[in-house]
Amino acid sequence: MTRKILGCILAMAMLFACGSFSLAEGEGTPTIKMTAVLHPNTQNPAELPIYQQISEKTGVNVEWTCYTSNDWAEKKNLMFASGDLPDAFFGRYALGASDIQANSEYFVALEDLINENCPNIQSMYAEYPDAARVNVYADGHTYAVGHVMPARPSTYGAMYINQAWLDKLNLATPTTIDELTDVLRAFRDGGDLNGDGEANEIPFTISDLESVNFGSRLFLGSFGVYDSIDSYLALDGEGHVVYNPVQEGYRKYLNWMNTLYSENLLDSEAFTHDFAGFKAKTRLTENEIVGLQVCWSLDTIGNDNYTMLLPVTGPDGDRMISANSTYNKLGTSNYNCFEITIANPDPAATMRWLDELYSDEYGIQAYYGAYDSALGVNEDGTIYQLDPPEGYSLNSWCWTVGMNDNFVGYVSKAIEDKLVFNDVYSTTGRSKLDDDARYLPYTDESRNFPNVTLTESENEEIALLKTDIDSIRSEYAARWVVEGGIDDQWDAYVAQLNDAGLSRYLEIYQAAYDRLNG
Repeated sequence: MTRKILGCILAMAMLFACGSFSLAEGEGTPTIKMTAVLHPNTQNPAELPIYQQISEKTGVNVEWTCYTSNDWAEKKNLMFASGDLPDAFFGRYALGASDIQANSEYFVALEDLINENCPNIQSMYAEYPDAARVNVYADGHTYAVGHVMPARPSTYGAMYINQAWLDKLNLATPTTIDELTDVLRAFRDGGDLNGDGEANEIPFTISDLESVNFGSRLFLGSFGVYDSIDSYLALDGEGHVVYNPVQEGYRKYLNWMNTLYSENLLDSEAFTHDFAGFKAKTRLTENEIVGLQVCWSLDTIGNDNYTMLLPVTGPDGDRMISANSTYNKLGTSNYNCFEITIANPDPAATMRWLDELYSDEYGIQAYYGAYDSALGVNEDGTIYQLDPPEGYSLNSWCWTVGMNDNFVGYVSKAIEDKLVFNDVYSTTGRSKLDDDARYLPYTDESRNFPNVTLTESENEEIALLKTDIDSIRSEYAARWVVEGGIDDQWDAYVAQLNDAGLSRYLEIYQAAYDRLNG
């Protein structure tokens, strides 16, 4: 508390030294001291043309101080401890919800400023109402503005099966869990399927048990479990928050995974290899050694012998896959992209400057890079990425001259509809979006648990509870897949989670969800 009081006094002193909160019209051009936390490849915004253009258009000068995430944490802590703050923070990597909650006295509430100065941000809120809701904190104020990214898929990773092996064994594409298991047995027993003269075929591999993009969690939907990207939380259809790893479907899923492991259908190194080891097995462009894998997109694999596997029907008739289209576009785990501090000499002018990044003209350039250097326009009005300079991929160039997923801005649906994609950009390549569209009929986004805002005390309590809960879940799950014993130990496992505070964990998230929904 002493730290906060001291910091607040120092910050207020800075404020009064700068003058009043808002410069009167005609008193001069405001200069805003902006602290940005950037991807290591991203250029200083002062060198990027769109930020120069916005400053000229709005009459707001910006002095940029830039960090990368590697050198930011210590600096951030010192800022808040001393109250020596910039006028604004810029970028998704700068501050999380917990930073704002713990230091709320340093931040300016933005809701009135947005209503008075930001028609483009208001348009974003009208098109994506959740973009407004996720930045409303427990005290009812908005302390940050988020972003809406273009062309984000609704689903996470996808399942890809080796079509060449299916064809060689004269097997149909599996549509049920039982059929899939039989196909994996056929891959195991099929001999030298890749033709390299070695017995190196792996029926199924994953990066790890937990990953939603490269792990086995995508199969939870076949067992009636609608998954979440980070929390393992979901909604039961009646507004109640549930914890997936205590659901009956989760138990059945682990039993199936244990069957795969015990029958040598699952990679024996699935729980010991690192991601580099996983990639070494799954990224072969010839003589591939994997029959079934989970990854981000077909582009990621780079092997045309694989085809996308649709969700398979589970033992109780479930056939689902998890999706979260709105929150994927908003950022999934951190929705705080821009904040104003009480040191700011002119919040209104700052917000007018910010609002330009949410316009149709500049939003797309903030993400991909400027027209003529990163983007081009076809005669029909469609927008495409220009070929990058030698030594850059489209992805790395987007991070260099734009800000990619760290951008501050908004790409409207009208502009998004004009985008055409080059498949070599695997993050939002055409093939990924096409695969995503094939998965959408098997989704039920009403069961998604949104990323809610917790109070400072809730954050502290959840952090303690989550550590124990996550440890119990991950320890049991990994052991069960390898050793079995799930049914015999299930009740003890659930009891241990309850003893670790699972009911309180759910109570906190239920309260936060109820606040979010009024």
